[in-house]
Amino acid sequence: MGLWRSQVAHRTLNPAVVGSNPSRPATLKSFLWTPYHIIPVNRRDYKLAKDDIESVTKDPYQLFLNSLTNESTRETYIRRLKRFLCLTLEDYLQGDKSLRERQRAARLKTGDRREIERYLDADFDVRVREFVDKARADSNWTAELMVTWSKKLKERTRLDKNDEDYLNPSSVPNHFKPIKKLLKAAGVPANWMTIEDTFPEETADDSTRAYTRQEITAGLRHADAMTAAAMLLYASSSIRRGGIQFQWQDIHPVYEKEEEAKAGEGGRRRDFAMGSYDDKYDITNPPKNIVCGIVTIYKGDKEQYFALCTPEAWHQIQTYKIEWHQQTGRQPKPEHPFLKKDGILVRELVPDAMAKRISDTLMLAQVRKPGTQNGRRHKVPLLNGYRRWFDATASEALGRESTLASLIKRERMMGHTGLVKLDKNYFKTHWRELVAEYLKIVPALTISSDARKTELISRLEKEAEEKKDQNEENKTLIRNLEKNYLQKIDEMQQMLLQKQAEEESRERALQRHEKILNRLLLLGGKDSSA
Repeated sequence: MGLWRSQVAHRTLNPAVVGSNPSRPATLKSFLWTPYHIIPVNRRDYKLAKDDIESVTKDPYQLFLNSLTNESTRETYIRRLKRFLCLTLEDYLQGDKSLRERQRAARLKTGDRREIERYLDADFDVRVREFVDKARADSNWTAELMVTWSKKLKERTRLDKNDEDYLNPSSVPNHFKPIKKLLKAAGVPANWMTIEDTFPEETADDSTRAYTRQEITAGLRHADAMTAAAMLLYASSSIRRGGIQFQWQDIHPVYEKEEEAKAGEGGRRRDFAMGSYDDKYDITNPPKNIVCGIVTIYKGDKEQYFALCTPEAWHQIQTYKIEWHQQTGRQPKPEHPFLKKDGILVRELVPDAMAKRISDTLMLAQVRKPGTQNGRRHKVPLLNGYRRWFDATASEALGRESTLASLIKRERMMGHTGLVKLDKNYFKTHWRELVAEYLKIVPALTISSDARKTELISRLEKEAEEKKDQNEENKTLIRNLEKNYLQKIDEMQQMLLQKQAEEESRERALQRHEKILNRLLLLGGKDSSA
C-alpha cells in the first residue's frame, strides 16, 4: 500500500483531510505506523494521565468495587464490610467524627426510631482507607485483629440456638470474605491461612427442610402478582437469592417447534425455539406450545448459566407484566429490571427487598411464624427452602431413569459446577439439552393441581404419540429388514446356483480332458508295440 510523504514523516496513516475534493478517503481511522506493523490507535483512549493513575491507586474502596462483578455479591459484601468497619471497629478506628455527628443529628430530627438506633456509617469511605493503611503498614496488626474477631464470633457459635446472638458456625467465613476481598484488591498481604485456622468447625444441620407443595400453594394464595412470580421462579428454577436480579431481555419463553421433527434412530427428536419476553401472550388462552421459560442468570459474569422455569411460572410472569403496564402506563423495555418497586417510576427492587416481601407474604399465610422453631428462627430457610424443594422434586422425578449426564445437567440447572469441578469444562450443556431434560420434571415442579394435571396429561399424550411413532418406525424398520433379508437370500441363492453351474462346467471339462488323455495314452501304446 502506498504512503504519502506526510504520512511517512509523521508515522501516521491519517493526516488531516480537508477540501471538497480530498485526495484520499476521510474515513480512515488513526493508525500508529512502524516499519514492522500497523497498530490502530485512539490517542485519547491510550494516553494515561498521572492524576488518573494516582486517583485509582489511592482509593482502595474503588478497587474493591471494581473487583466485584456480580451486583448481588457487591451489595452483600458492601453491607458486611460496612457493618465490620462502622460497627465492630467503631471505637477501634478514628474515622471522621464530624461526619458521624452530622449524621446522628439528621437522624434525630427525623424522629425515626429505627434510623436512630442504626449504626453510623457516614464516614465509611474514610474508615476503609484508614483500615487499609493500617493493614499495609503492619501485617501482624491485621492478623491479630482478624484472629481476635474470629474468637469473638466463635463464642457466639457456642450459645444456645434459641439465643438471638447465636451464630451458625458455617456462616463465620462469610464475615471475613469482604475483608479478604478488600485487602486483596488493594494489594495488601495478610496471613489468611493462620486466620482461617481459627474458624469454628462446620457442623451438619439436619433440622431444616424444604417447603412442601401445600406451603408453597398457601403462600401463592396471599401473594401479589410480582411476589407470586418471584416465588414460582425460585421454586421451579432453583435460582439463588441474587439470581432474580436480571433484566427483562434476559428472560425468554421456549416453544416446541410446530413442524414435525425428522424421524431417526431412537424415535422422534423434539426441537425447540427460544422466543422473546415481549411475545404476544393471551392470559385467557395461553399458547399450548410454550413448554417452559429460560432465564440467563448472572449475565456477563463468569458464573453465568441458564435457569429454567415451568409454564405455570411463565404464565404468572405474564400476569405480573400486565400489572407492570397498569402501574407505569407502558410495557417494560429490554434494559428494565425485572423486579421494580411499586409505583409509576421504574426503580429496581433489590433481591433483599424481594426476600422481605416473600417473608411477609409467607407470614400472612401462616407458613412462617415469628419466633424460633427447633432452636432456629425458622425451620425452613426463606429462599433456600425453594432450592431444596427443587432438588428433592428433581431427584425423585429423575432418580429411576436418570443417567450420569442427567445428574450433571440437573446440577447445572441449580447453578452448581456439576458433580465434579471438571464437569463445567468437559460437559458443555446446550440449552436445548437442558430443556429436554427439564421437561421430564415439569409436571412434578408445577404447584397448581389443575396446572399439574394439564402438564401431566400433555406429557402423557406426547409420550403416547412418541410411542406410536416409534411403533410405526419399528414396523417400517422390520419391513425393511425383511425385504433386505429376502433380497440377500435371493442373492445368495443366485450365487450358489452360479457356483454350482461353474463347478459342473469344470467337472465336465475335466472329464473331457481325461477322455482325451486316455485316447492319447492308448495311441501311444499301439505305436510302441508296432
